[in-house]
Amino acid sequence: MRSLWAVVACGILSIAPVRGQQPPVIGVPETVRGEVGRRMDRFLTQAAPFGFDGQVLVERDGELVLHKAYGVADRAARRAMTAETRSGIASMSKQFVAAAILRLAELGRVALGDSIARYLPDVPPDKAAITIHQLLTHTAGLRPGDVVDDFEASSRRELLRHIMEQPVAGPPGERWRYANAGYNLLAAIIEQVTGAL
Repeated sequence: MRSLWAVVACGILSIAPVRGQQPPVIGVPETVRGEVGRRMDRFLTQAAPFGFDGQVLVERDGELVLHKAYGVADRAARRAMTAETRSGIASMSKQFVAAAILRLAELGRVALGDSIARYLPDVPPDKAAITIHQLLTHTAGLRPGDVVDDFEASSRRELLRHIMEQPVAGPPGERWRYANAGYNLLAAIIEQVTGAL
């Protein structure tokens, strides 16, 4: 099995590539293991005084190499960043979602031209023609922006319901509109296809 390196600053996105493989446990104590972990830790420790603030999780072949926070979470309050600090990650997770969908396509588990209705329940008629490719390329006709507040706690079911209830901004494939909801739907498809619900 190839070595899989995942480094995610300011947040964690875990996609188990093999059914039954467990994602890293959130809340584990700070960890620095092996020469690679020590070298990364030294580098990031030196970067913190120059403005690097964040959390780093590195895993190799299923083994935790580095899990540590650096810098500060709140400069005004002089509050240090910890491995438990919640941080906004903006659109950083989109690249991982896109890579996971493309990997599933490569494995023949999804087809980019498939309708989302093939993978998701209760897709209304105005969204039934949307394809995975259109979600990836922001051409699905979904409304721009966020469906729910980024920091609002909502279940997967609630989020999908909100997305499906939103009126479309235009027909799928007609034009480009940056829509975060498209990547929420892609993540839900990944969960559905991989059984990671």
